[in-house]
Formats: sequence, C-alpha cells, structure tokens
Amino acid sequence: MMTSPNENKDGLMSLLASVLVDLGFPVIYSNLVYWAKVYNIPLDDVDEALRTLKEEGLLEIKYVFRCPKCGSPLGEYKHIHDVPEILVCPNSHEISKKELVSIIQDPDEADRIVTILWYPTDKGKRFFRTFQKRKEKILQRRIVETISKSSFC
Repeated sequence: MMTSPNENKDGLMSLLASVLVDLGFPVIYSNLVYWAKVYNIPLDDVDEALRTLKEEGLLEIKYVFRCPKCGSPLGEYKHIHDVPEILVCPNSHEISKKELVSIIQDPDEADRIVTILWYPTDKGKRFFRTFQKRKEKILQRRIVETISKSSFC
C-alpha cells in the first residue's frame, strides 16, 4: 500500500523527533547526517523536517565556531549577524568575521571550524518529552514481558 507524501512527512517527523530524543540535546548536525546516510533517508528530507521543527518553534540552531589556527573555541552564536567583527581565541589568535565567513563557505574547511547544534526551545522541550515518555513506556512494557517469560517466575 502506498502512503501519501503527507503521511511520509509525518512519519519522518515522528522518526526524527524520536532520533533527536535518542541522541540527546544538543544534537550535532553531523550526527543527523550520519544517521540519515545509515538509514538511507534523503538528507534534503531531514533538512526540511528540521526547518519545519524550527519554524514551529520547537528547535533552534546554534553555530559553534573554532579558531582556524589552533581549534580553540570562539563562541556559540544563533546568527552570523551576532558574531563580532573580530574574534579572539584563548590563544590570542584574531580572526575577522569576514575571514570566518569565507572559510565557512568552503565545504572542505567548514567542518573544521564550525559545528551546527540543534537545541529544543521551551516549547520543544515539552514536545520532545512526549517522545521520551513513549519510549520509556515501550521499554518498561518490554522489560515486564521479558521478566514474565523468564524462568525466574
């Protein structure tokens, strides 16, 4: 039986929400990329689902930058507009916002200096808690079934 695109989208949203709960927050975007590849889920679909969760106010994104010279942390920002014009790492290396943006635009270099994190908003925490509770109930039921089938009883 074929499912409609909306059913597929809803199924992916539920699956993604469950995976986000399993991975724990904050979720590193590259972990989601790996998960999508392992389960042969198109990355565009995952990105669209993440955008939808963000638009619904359930998730927010933050970018964590590292110094391109030494890898030390440069800070965590919600938008590139929030990044100061000059960043200074703990080892006193200076990098301009313009230089940082040019490095980020190079796909081979971007992974080296930026980590994308997904956090739940307050509304999202309530939403994802329902998925956590569902998983806990399933686990509890499986434990009870396993114990009742064991020879110990």
